[in-house]
Amino acid sequence: MPYITAHAIERYIERVEPVDAAMATATIRAAFPCISKACEFGCDTVVMGNGARLVLSGDVVVTVLPKRFRKEAAVLISTKGKSNGAAWR
Repeated sequence: MPYITAHAIERYIERVEPVDAAMATATIRAAFPCISKACEFGCDTVVMGNGARLVLSGDVVVTVLPKRFRKEAAVLISTKGKSNGAAWR
């Protein structure tokens, strides 16, 4: 069964939705079937329905990235307006 770190819960509240810890935990737990499948395939992220990304280390949710993170990261690391691909890792 997947495990959620306290850091991931804090980042969900900070970056995705300002709810209490119990609600953030419940929302992440709703993605456990997807997290389990991602682990089977060796994936390191799961995209939630709201666009937030759960970052995994094995079957542990270690942090949460907001929906907009990918685009902002691509802009920050781009050269001449084109991403070098580092934001996709």
